[in-house]
Amino acid sequence: MTPKNKKLHKSHVQALIQKLLDYNVDPFKPGPVINIATGKEIDAVIVDGLLEAENLGNVKFKEFVNDRLVTGKMSFFESIKKNSIDTGIKESKRENTKKVDVLIEERKAFGVMVSKCTSKEEAFTFPMTTLPLSIAKPNGALCSGDKAKFKK
Repeated sequence: MTPKNKKLHKSHVQALIQKLLDYNVDPFKPGPVINIATGKEIDAVIVDGLLEAENLGNVKFKEFVNDRLVTGKMSFFESIKKNSIDTGIKESKRENTKKVDVLIEERKAFGVMVSKCTSKEEAFTFPMTTLPLSIAKPNGALCSGDKAKFKK
């Protein structure tokens, strides 16, 4: 292990110790199980399910070997069903964010700009923005002009 790795691991361990101290938790003392990330107590049903996960994995492994290799009931290449273990963490579908859309727009704008320029130097003389700078501020907000003021 290099000195750099030792220093990195030491900082990770110190961060974990500090997190435990912040939650006033001693992981070696009997009592309620605490989620390290949130500091909240974990439900006993979830804890029992997590403790039984290894046994469930062993049972599924024996079923796999028996069904596919010993008896041949199933094809070896048939898909394996996912074990459902309740971890207490709600998995939500990731939503596409606007940041991704902006990156795609900027990539397209850059492609158009480069294709119309005669040299690399010329391509990088223009600002890469999704809106023209004449109608937008650098942060992307539209400028308010006289017409907007007149409407008030």
